[in-house]
Amino acid sequence: MKSFNDALSDPQYIQGFTLITTGESKGLVYVESKNDVGFWRYLIEHIHPKKYEIKPAAQLKADGKKTLEKEYSKLSNICLVGIDSDMDYLCPSRNQYASELSNNPYVLHTFSYSKESLQCSIESIEDITARLVFEEELGSEIVDALKVFSSLVYDALLIHLFRHNKDPATHKDGMLWKILVLSGNASIINKNDLKTNQKTIDSVKAKLDSFISTYAITPAEKVNFDRYVAELTQKGLNEHTAYQFIKGHVLHNTYVFPALKLFRDRHFNNEMRKIGLECKSSDKEDERNARFGELENFYMKNNVLETMLSNNLNYTSCPLYQRIQAKIRSIP
Repeated sequence: MKSFNDALSDPQYIQGFTLITTGESKGLVYVESKNDVGFWRYLIEHIHPKKYEIKPAAQLKADGKKTLEKEYSKLSNICLVGIDSDMDYLCPSRNQYASELSNNPYVLHTFSYSKESLQCSIESIEDITARLVFEEELGSEIVDALKVFSSLVYDALLIHLFRHNKDPATHKDGMLWKILVLSGNASIINKNDLKTNQKTIDSVKAKLDSFISTYAITPAEKVNFDRYVAELTQKGLNEHTAYQFIKGHVLHNTYVFPALKLFRDRHFNNEMRKIGLECKSSDKEDERNARFGELENFYMKNNVLETMLSNNLNYTSCPLYQRIQAKIRSIP
């Protein structure tokens, strides 16, 4: 009798399951959790329409990846997995499953740290900020600040990846991420003018400089390090994309979402003040209330920031997204 894990990739189970649930036999793409279903369904359907069903492997994301890693050797063109790359893509020697992530044609992955790396991409931010403008556009430097951060983190990220790939037991995943988390209400842009917050940038730079000094590459390691960096470059990591290879939740929670929230709040408050000034007389009370209602609907119902960031699809023009597409197209 087959175990549950054996059944996950068993062709008879897959054909039977999809026939019962969809009315026709299809392949299955297992993803880490329910939150990942929409992301991978969009990708798969645009390349192989109606060929696969998307199914979460677990309720908890961490459990999902652990479950799916054990299936790598059993996969086929009717049983795929779609996962966040995490550190595996850039650090193929970190564990027994990491190298297979790239080498196995049936393991689909994000080619960046996670799906948040794409949702928080510059392409996505540019689209979201454009759609968060109600009437009057206020200039912001969110994209500029993120580009500065990406360039700043690049050298430290290279060292972190090299050391983790070489000795993951000593140099653990997360040693760099914890110093990238901003303290308190710090943001990469200023609240008042939405320009780059130089104080925050300088604080991050100081911590990164300390990290680089602590874990500096030795002369004896230089040849191997340069060879490894060349491999990372081929995989799409450079100063411009480095931000997409830090932990996805750090990128989202610390850098992108807080900056977009400041952008949204500044635009909302600016429009509120404008309506208040233009409709301050008692005879314009009805107009004032109507315009306030329209404004609240725009930001609180039609353009909810959290939903926009999760569901935005403008990252499809991102080069790393195109790498995912290429692997899906090349499924044997």
